[in-house]
Amino acid sequence: MKWFRVVGILPAAWWLSAFVLGMATGALFRRSLPAMAVTLAVCALAFFGLLRAPSSYAKPERVVQTKVMDEPPPEDSLYVSSYWIDRSGVRFTSQERALALASPCGTDETTKKYDKCSFSHGYRQITEFHPANRFWQFQWTEAGILLIPALALGGVAVRRTLRPRI
Repeated sequence: MKWFRVVGILPAAWWLSAFVLGMATGALFRRSLPAMAVTLAVCALAFFGLLRAPSSYAKPERVVQTKVMDEPPPEDSLYVSSYWIDRSGVRFTSQERALALASPCGTDETTKKYDKCSFSHGYRQITEFHPANRFWQFQWTEAGILLIPALALGGVAVRRTLRPRI
């Protein structure tokens, strides 16, 4: 799902919403350069805002890895986050875990021996992801987030353009 935003209906929704936004800002400002600047700024804000949004569309699934041989999340899933917890449930980053285990397990984090040592000391790796079967749900949700305001902006642009000037 690394191509999540470039396949399906989402590219068309982005294109249409950016076009309508540009049309509406052009109708409101009646100047090309300010209309382009506002359109670019709003599209950039929307893109970076929606980049983080899929986690709020549905609760991500969790995989708790308790030993070295456990299966990772499916390759076609949408990755959300990965972190470590200890026996008491305290959350750690990989770097914090490495510092805590430097003396009992060593410092070479790339070996299976290090991973076995980490798990034997009570650490568990948590991976959160969205499975591939949520792809269309996310596509339609994000398309709706983009197209509903675009519909309203299209109405504003048409009204502004067709209104007689005095």
